[in-house]
Amino acid sequence: MDRETERGRSIAIFRSIHDVIRMEKLFKEAGCWCDLIPVPKAISSDCGMAIQFRHEDEDALLREASTAGVEILRIVRESSSVQGF
Repeated sequence: MDRETERGRSIAIFRSIHDVIRMEKLFKEAGCWCDLIPVPKAISSDCGMAIQFRHEDEDALLREASTAGVEILRIVRESSSVQGF
């Protein structure tokens, strides 16, 4: 990951791993950078995966999720008070 991506990242939390994998595929097909990561423990104690993406791609992620009918449970920005992210 480049420095710009490290400074401007967010993560999206979904209801299921199926939704995470589906959104990763759609987001990459839309030409946006994303990566699958474990959900940080500070956000959820559940064992699960999330999508990490650049802040500037949030509108594209929301659009892709809406088009696909996938619910995003939460978006957490790096600048938030979440420890470990």
